Amino acid sequence: MIAADADLLAPPGLMRVWAKYVKDAQWTVVPDAGHSIAWEKPEIFNENLLRFFRGDRPFPKVMELR
Repeated sequence: MIAADADLLAPPGLMRVWAKYVKDAQWTVVPDAGHSIAWEKPEIFNENLLRFFRGDRPFPKVMELR
């Protein structure tokens, strides 16, 4: 699950509640992003997506570019 710290539609607190109901959910927050993470922070979003596809676990609590 990728949350954005400035998301007004699905704020991180709500996303954490949803994550509790998803088996084996991974959690990370993208700083300085709103609801459109893929457009606002494409490098971070894509890196998260690749980590997920590779099976890298656990996700960092806050995702920034390496």
